[in-house]
Order: sequence, then structure tokens, then C-alpha cells
Amino acid sequence: MIVNLKKSSAGFSLLELMVVVMIIAILVAVAYPMYQNQVIRSRRADAKSALAQLAQLQETYYIDHQSHYATTFTNPNLTGLTDPNRKGLNELKLENDRILSEGGYYQITLSGPSDGSQFTLTAVPTEKEWGELHDSSCTPLTITSVGEKSPDECW
Repeated sequence: MIVNLKKSSAGFSLLELMVVVMIIAILVAVAYPMYQNQVIRSRRADAKSALAQLAQLQETYYIDHQSHYATTFTNPNLTGLTDPNRKGLNELKLENDRILSEGGYYQITLSGPSDGSQFTLTAVPTEKEWGELHDSSCTPLTITSVGEKSPDECW
């Protein structure tokens, strides 16, 4: 007696492959915007940390001088920025009276009246590796000598 055994073909049909591709496409379409949002939030945290550290340095400067804040980052008496042994700010880079945040994604400037009675620290995104991920809803981030932070929803 002759037994005719059919061999089943191994592999995937085109329809099965297309279903898998569609599932992967849907997952990517959901996950990528969430990933971008997390990247923006982590870079914003970098800016907020730098702003808080610099505001703290300004308060220390005010206490030491008992009358005014530093008017520039290059002020030689601004303890913490000129001290190579400073704690907490080792990753901030001073360039042309501007500070770059630790990751280099934000540039921080200092402004205020020339008498040093108050200050405003402002962080704006740099172009380094940002691409289309600019944090337009939270630009610029600011903190003032009286502790006002803006925009409120970003802090």
C-alpha cells in the first residue's frame, strides 16, 4: 500500500506578514510621540536644575555682599562659578557670559538692572541635537530674584 503524505509548507503567508507589519506600525505610531515627549521633559529638567543652581549661587552672592546680586556670570566675585572646586555646578559651562546646562541643550543668560537689585535667569534651547524637538511650549524658562518661575505649567 502506498501512502501519499503531503508535506505542509513551512513559513508565513504574505497576509500574515502584513498583519505583523501593521501591528508594529501601530505600536511605533503610539510609542514614538511618547518617547519624544519624555526626551523633551528630561531636557527641560536639565534646564530647570541649572536655573535653580544658578539662582542659589545668586542668593549666596547676595548674602556675601549684603546688598546686591551679581550682574554678570563673569563677575570675578561670583563664588561658585569661578571656583574650580565648586560643588554642584561642575557640569555647567561658562561661554561668553552665558551658561550651558549640563547636557548643553539650554543656554542660560542673566539679566537685571545694573545696580544688582534683582535678577532674571532665562533658559532657551540651543540647537545642539534638538532637531524638531524644540520645547516651544516652555520656551523660555525663567526664574527671578523673588522666586517667580515661568511658564508656570512647565515648572
